[in-house]
Amino acid sequence: MGTEIIKVVLDGQEFPGFEQDSIEYAITDYGVVSHVFARQLKWRAQKCGGEWVPTMPDETLAGYAAEWLQTNAKPRKTINKRHSSYGLKHTAEKTAPGNYITNGAFILAALRLGYRVQADMVSPNVFFNISILRK
Repeated sequence: MGTEIIKVVLDGQEFPGFEQDSIEYAITDYGVVSHVFARQLKWRAQKCGGEWVPTMPDETLAGYAAEWLQTNAKPRKTINKRHSSYGLKHTAEKTAPGNYITNGAFILAALRLGYRVQADMVSPNVFFNISILRK
C-alpha cells in the first residue's frame, strides 16, 4: 500500500500532501515542504530581497511523470535511497515534451500510482520504494 494523499494547508492554500512521523508535508511544484521548511524558505528568500510563494504541482507534468513511472519503474518492498525524487525527475524529463518535469509533479505522480515515500523535514526531495527497470 502506498503513502496516503491528504490535504495540507500551507500559507492558507490547500495542497496535496502526506503525513510522516506526525509531520505534514505539502507537495508543491518545488517538492515536499513541511511547515518548518516553508519558514526556512521564506526567511532565505527575504534575506535575499525576494519572496517564496508555494505553487501547486502542474497536472500536465504529473501526467508525463506518471507515464514514465508506468513504463520504467515498479514498486519494491523497501525505500530505495539510491534514487531521490529530484534525480528520478531528471531521468523522466528526458522523455517529456519540453524536457521538463518539476520535482513536485514527479512526487505527486508516484504517490497517485501507489508508491510510498520517505521525506526529510528540511529537503524538498523524497525517496520511494522504487526499482528502475533495466531496458
